Amino acid sequence: MTGGHEHGASDGANRRDPASLAPGTVASDPLDEAARAPGRGESERCDVAASVADRTEIERRDASSDVWLRSLRYVPWITALLFAFIGVRYLYRAHPSEDAFILFKYVENFVHGYGIVYYEGGPHAEGATDFLWFLVLSGLRFVGIDVALAACIAGAAGAALASYLCCELVRRCALRGPIALAFGCAGIGVVYVNAAIAGYFGFSAMLYAASFLALACFVSWAERALVWTPLFALVVALIRPDGVVPCILFAAIGLSRARRFGVGARYAAWSAVTLGLGAAYYAWRLDYFGLALPLPLYVKSRQTPLLTPWRIVTSTFAIPIAWIRNDVSLESMSIAAIVLLGFSVARRWRGALRCAIVFAPFLVHSVMMGYATQMQNVAGRFQAPERLALYFVLLWCAIRAWQSSRRVLPRALVAALCCGAIAHELWWGKHTLRSYESAHLYVDDFAPEFGRLLGPERVVALTEAGRLCYWTRARVEDTIGLNTPRTALAPPDLEYFESLSPDVLMFHAGLTSLRIALRDRKEPVVEISTDLLAQCLRADYLPIYRDGITTYGKDVPDTVAVILMARYLAKSGNYDVYAVKYGNFFNHVYAIKKGLPEEARIVELLNETAGGRVPYRSYAEVQHFWFTSG
Repeated sequence: MTGGHEHGASDGANRRDPASLAPGTVASDPLDEAARAPGRGESERCDVAASVADRTEIERRDASSDVWLRSLRYVPWITALLFAFIGVRYLYRAHPSEDAFILFKYVENFVHGYGIVYYEGGPHAEGATDFLWFLVLSGLRFVGIDVALAACIAGAAGAALASYLCCELVRRCALRGPIALAFGCAGIGVVYVNAAIAGYFGFSAMLYAASFLALACFVSWAERALVWTPLFALVVALIRPDGVVPCILFAAIGLSRARRFGVGARYAAWSAVTLGLGAAYYAWRLDYFGLALPLPLYVKSRQTPLLTPWRIVTSTFAIPIAWIRNDVSLESMSIAAIVLLGFSVARRWRGALRCAIVFAPFLVHSVMMGYATQMQNVAGRFQAPERLALYFVLLWCAIRAWQSSRRVLPRALVAALCCGAIAHELWWGKHTLRSYESAHLYVDDFAPEFGRLLGPERVVALTEAGRLCYWTRARVEDTIGLNTPRTALAPPDLEYFESLSPDVLMFHAGLTSLRIALRDRKEPVVEISTDLLAQCLRADYLPIYRDGITTYGKDVPDTVAVILMARYLAKSGNYDVYAVKYGNFFNHVYAIKKGLPEEARIVELLNETAGGRVPYRSYAEVQHFWFTSG
């Protein structure tokens, strides 16, 4: 009774759905089949295990004999090289992004032995929240690799991982022949998935999104190796803190599957080990930084509305829908995935349900990021995990639809839908990259020269905490609080500025009407009075300007910082104030202490760079990379 009958039943059950190996579904595994077949005894489960093991070995030999499938092994390497090439080319054309320079500054200070600090000799500050990304870049920088190049290398590793997952999906879906290679080559396209391309700008977006997706696939595909899920989840959460809650959900899903495979006890043991490691890390950072949370979380939490049960329920649906509807490329990928899923959902609804469960943490992450304040969400980088996951799911749905169709016309429709949606996403990603390459902001040229002018004895207070800080050895205070503990916890009042006595103050004047007041001025730099600054503030900001504040309360830190800096300039009367054209408007304000020896040169640099009087120099030229004239 336990012989060929059971073997044949399990063979038929597995042959009926070759795509059951896709994410969200369970591979041909003896424990899984035993769990789905009530009444089986231990001997029967052993027979099933032997049968599946034999089938798996046959499938492996069949796959190894397919030259098209074997060719997929090269796709991740091609993807990594292509990502690295695009990333390096970007550095020869432009500069990393503003917030990327912030983390780069922490890396440079750490590698030079100053600790995790924002400026040389400053207090320990956790402004760089991407902890593992910070460690990876620090390691590469320590061996002599430029920090921006290090970001390209780490991003290329993430691209290779994402590409590998696409190829592994093709293998697990039992595709063979040229069509297997065709679907697998979609993995190369991850280099232009919009949002993940923020990796070219120095961010962890590509590595983080790929690790996020790899965790989802691991939870779905692994069997006895599921016991490593908690450790894997901890690693992903340490890349970026916004991954903590989704990773906890992945760990919970992993526990549910581990119990089915009979490794629940080991899973619980490794979960305890992971909790211990996480607690040890938290205890270390609490002792090192002296604060319970990273600085950006203190700042951004004051800008996030209060959570209520009704808001949580509505946000769960409204935020992802709004995110998709505001992006044509996301709409096209979503619609194509739904249509393609419709080709086979009637026959494989269970696999689709499992996919929905495994990918639920992506939905949670999308709601979290949509609900939170998103400062410097360059190229939608905070939604990079969801965007890459949608690309991956689209590929999966296309494979399922292809396998469910047997006629030429339906398969042609599948190919058209899949290729059309992917092509549009890649075109949009490339368009986004080109727009950043061609921006050529004046601060790219100004910041390196400005940094060389100011020595360690100078003090700078600013709101734009990336480029201007990276290139200088001066003491730099972030008045918003993203990198300075003092201003993260309390507003920068008069006493703070008076004790600081900054040589240069700089802030973004976008919340003022300065652009309107100076709309007729053609020159790039205009000297202005503190009275004009006060006149350009909105009426509801005037009480803060007149009386100041000692606690943030409901006030937003980046707004408060600008108002209080303008207040200090008016009270001090010891600064020459200049409005500088940033883009098409006078959105940057510099205040230079009267009598500062470097003032004339700073103003000259501002006129040269903001006025376009000097040729634009890319990051590669500034850092004297090969084949540059810098």
